[in-house]
Amino acid sequence: MTDMSRDEIKAALDAAEVVYDGRASTERLAALLPSQDAAKAPDERLVTVRVLRAFWPEEDQRVEKGAVIDVTTDEALDGIENGMFERVK
Repeated sequence: MTDMSRDEIKAALDAAEVVYDGRASTERLAALLPSQDAAKAPDERLVTVRVLRAFWPEEDQRVEKGAVIDVTTDEALDGIENGMFERVK
């Protein structure tokens, strides 16, 4: 169960535009809350990719060719288009 009050749960459901029966128990209402992963914007979700060309995300940090890393979906799409990454299945 969540440590949110019944009113907080209802407010979160309203904000997420989830239709619910206000007569339901607190536990049933809490079960309707969107998960944290689902609440993340698509560009915040992580995707696993393989690096095809070494690169430096920071000046003193090198990511070697062949490394398997997690990046956001936007970074993955950009990297795949540029030939920097490939999708890992």
